[in-house]
Amino acid sequence: MKIINLYPKELPHLYKQNYEIKWRIKEGRVLYDGNSLLIFRKHKRKTKISLNSNMIVNKGDFTLNQIISNRIFRGGAEKLLNQFIDYIKDNGGENIFLSVRSDNSNAISFYERNGFKFIDNTYWNEQGKKLDGKIFSLQLKSNWIWIEKNSQRGK
Repeated sequence: MKIINLYPKELPHLYKQNYEIKWRIKEGRVLYDGNSLLIFRKHKRKTKISLNSNMIVNKGDFTLNQIISNRIFRGGAEKLLNQFIDYIKDNGGENIFLSVRSDNSNAISFYERNGFKFIDNTYWNEQGKKLDGKIFSLQLKSNWIWIEKNSQRGK
């Protein structure tokens, strides 16, 4: 895929193992619009969001694994993310979760600007080095139940 060759540093696991992207495409876990690539997962059961966090994702929740955009095409990642969010809303999805490295301020700003809220800390071990991260979520359905006040009560 062309975009993988453009971003070998950002997509090392896909660049080195081209079969993995084909498998994710076949499973319907990739969105690609020619300029941006979004990799996601729909959870089939209740599970922890990461090995070192107590946060739980429910069956039917989504994890956004990665979003990469051609830097020449401004706004591409946001456009693809919004299409992804609309698709999930239209199909009854309730939550989207993601994790990002703590030192990736551009990604953190992007997700916050698009409505994601910080919910927990996490970390990864990469080549013997601990990398701090943050977990964000976007709640698509409110868990609040609104009760209309009955103005006739007490009369």
